[in-house]
This record gives sequence, structure tokens and C-alpha cells, in this order.
Amino acid sequence: MKSERFVLTTALFLRALLGLLVTSLLAIYLVPDEAQYFLWSQDLGLSYYSKPPGIAYQIALSTFLAGDSEAGIRFLSVVISALIGFVLYRIARNLRFNKQISLYAPLVFCFSPIGILGSFAATTDGGMLLFALLAFNALIKGPQWPLFGLFIMLSALFKWTGYLMWLPALLGIILYPEWRKKSVGIAILISLLAFIPPLVWNAERGWPSFLHVFHQIAPVKKAPPNPLAFFGSQALLLFPVPFYYFVKALLRSLKRPKPHAIAFPAYTAGIILAIFGGLSFFEKVQANWAILFMPFGALAAASIGSLRILKISIIISVILSLVMLLVPVLEKQKRTAIPYRYNIFKDAMGWDQLQVLLKKEPAHDFFFSNTYQMASILSYYGPSRGYMLNIDGRRQSHFTYMPSMAEEQKNKNGLFVRLEEKPFDRSSVISRVEAQLGPYFESVRFKGEYPIFSTKNKPVKWVLLFDCQDYNGLEPEKSVIY
Repeated sequence: MKSERFVLTTALFLRALLGLLVTSLLAIYLVPDEAQYFLWSQDLGLSYYSKPPGIAYQIALSTFLAGDSEAGIRFLSVVISALIGFVLYRIARNLRFNKQISLYAPLVFCFSPIGILGSFAATTDGGMLLFALLAFNALIKGPQWPLFGLFIMLSALFKWTGYLMWLPALLGIILYPEWRKKSVGIAILISLLAFIPPLVWNAERGWPSFLHVFHQIAPVKKAPPNPLAFFGSQALLLFPVPFYYFVKALLRSLKRPKPHAIAFPAYTAGIILAIFGGLSFFEKVQANWAILFMPFGALAAASIGSLRILKISIIISVILSLVMLLVPVLEKQKRTAIPYRYNIFKDAMGWDQLQVLLKKEPAHDFFFSNTYQMASILSYYGPSRGYMLNIDGRRQSHFTYMPSMAEEQKNKNGLFVRLEEKPFDRSSVISRVEAQLGPYFESVRFKGEYPIFSTKNKPVKWVLLFDCQDYNGLEPEKSVIY
């Protein structure tokens, strides 16, 4: 019988190969956040408006190794996703799981919908998860406090959610006297080093990143609470069968007076889920905010679940994920008609048509939009770096802290690109945009509306183009919304 390590290596290699094929061959273009991070990677700094610097350096290295294509931008994300599987295997072995359970633990996560669909996305989640899991591994192997602090620091350089790994550490310190060592203080200091680059960057700019995080957690205008949607998304992303076994493992572990070693993943997953799940009763919580729950939920599920049922669950998850990955190809060839609102790749579709459209346009000195998402897309798929002109009074973004149109494009001619994703009143939108842009240009002329993506043979995503002549160097007032 082939060893578990060989099976795991083969499975993770095939998944990595799938990720590279997806990024190279399928019609899954960059989503706005990926385009934003790519833009950051072209100007490496100590930190950025909405995130720490880790993702920018990851993409800079990824494109250095594999080029500036979509596949090149995502290359290291594919590698990181495979490494996460191996780290989960080591954690399972260090928790004294048997070899079969240690094999299924990483497979449950890596071949869940979130594991497959997230394995190639160039986002902050991959690096954060990898180093958070390495931190957990250092915790259960001793704990090795300085190493634990180092991995927390590296995790937080991608996403501050990495600091949640101090929660299982605190639980262990409370319950196990042997964990209370002087080196805990060293670990705390090392982990806090991740704050230094953002602190330096923010101190020079009025602390926008911290204000942004605060307003994300406690927004002035709260969206409706979504507890059912939040918990439902966690169950679907991990897959219902593993989610059921995680809940069962957590309930069984709670009956113990102290969490034994194999219960620690269940406690860690439960704490993280409780934090974000509790928040969802008061405001809208995005599904990926609790992504750190997923690998620990998988570890807990494998420790208690029927391996036969988990195997069937993994196979079904893989089949469904592969079907979802084919959606962009089938949509592009007009062989399916998924309603736009249910298309999970909708934010990544149509940019090839936008790119062709912009190449056909007469020469312009610069390109700009009214949202940071569209300005980021223009920066990758347009002929040159895009700008954001905040004519709608939206919240600040990374464009607020980059060289602006006023600094670089005064007295030049631009092309304004506006995205519409639902039926709109053409005349109303045109007149409003012309009125909004009028104070900043000598003349503004509507050039046309162009569908860039259709479903059921009906356009569902358009861009509107406006020719803007002789920019006067004025800008809207800086937004006070973070």
C-alpha cells in the first residue's frame, strides 16, 4: 500500500497543477483586489492603506519568477496553498493523529470548495494561513515560544487576523502550568514586530489603515446582520459533512475538564467561529473574515469523522468545485446561462473585452474611474496605470495615498471608464457623470456604452466611456470616510 505521504504529495501536486492550469488556460481574470495588490507590488513600501505589506512582496516575487500574467501573479499562491497542506499534515502528526487521520486532515481542507477555489487566488489569506498554521505547529511542539512569535509576526504581515493565533496560546497558558515560561514574553514582542512597518507608514499619513480597520469592525452605517448567511457560508465553504464533524468534535471536547491535545484544533476553530459568528448578529460579516476557522475545522473533523464518509465528501467537493471552475469557460463560449448574481466569478469576467476595447480607443494620456476597484482593473488591463477621481464621495482607498492625477496629469487628456453591472437609466447616468466631471475638465464627451459580459444572451456588465479634455488639476475634497 502506498504511504500516506506519497498520497498526500501526489494529491497536492495535482491540485497545484490544477491551480496553474486554471490561471493559465481558463477565462478567470483578475478580480479587483488581485489587480490592486499587483499595483502595490509595482511600488513596494512599508505598508498599504488596507493591508500590511506581505501580499505586495509575495506578488513581486511571484511575477519576478513567473512573469506579469495572471498566472505569474498567482504562481506563489498556488505554491503556498500546497505548503499549507503539508503543514496541516505535520500538525496532525504532532497531535498524535494516526497516519490515516493525518492524511485526511489536510485533504479535507485542501479539497474543500474554499481549498480548491482559493488555491490560486492572489490574496492575503494564503500567506496568513500558512504562517498561522506554522505558529500553531510551534505551539503544540513544546510550545516553542520564540518560533511561535516569529510565525505570528509573519502571518500578521499578510493579514492582522493572524494575531488570533494568540487565542489558543492563551487557552493553553491558562490550563497548562508548564506552558507558562518567560519566553512567552519574547514571543509577544516578536509577534508585535509586524506592527512596525504599518506604524511607520501610517504615522506619516494620519493613521488611515487603523481607521479603516476600525470602520470595518464598527461601521458608521451598518449593513443588516447576517448570522444565517455567515454560518451557512462557513458550512458550504468547508463542505457540510466536515462542518458537521467539526461541530460534533467541538461538543465532545467541551465535555472534557481540560482540552486534551487532539481537541485543540476544535477549540481553536470554535473560538474563531464564535468571534465572527457573534459579530454577524450585529452587522454583516464577510465569509472570508473567518477563513482561519477552515483548516482547524478540517483538523477537528478528521479527528472524529468516519474516514469513509469523509472520503466520499472530498470526492463530491472536488467534482462540484471542478464544475464551478468550468463556469467561466462555458460562459465565455455561451454554453451556459447562470444568473449573474449567482456567478461566483462575476468579478473576474469581462476584462478581456475591456482590454480589447481600450486598445481600440484613440490615444489618451491617462485612464481613470470613480471607484478604486475599476481603477485597479484599469491599472492591469489598461494601457497604463489607472487613477481614481472620487467624484461620488466614496471612502478612501490606496489611490488616496498614491501619486494623484493632480500631481501627474494636469493639462492632459483622459478617458473616464465607468462600470455598470445591472440595468441602468442611460440618460440619467450620462448626464450625472458629465455634471460630476465638468468642474475638472475643459470638456467632457460621452463616447458610448459597451457590453463586456453577457449571460442568457443579455448584457449584464457594461463600461461607459467619456472623453475628457484638458484636466485642470483640481480634485474633489479628500474623503473623511475610511
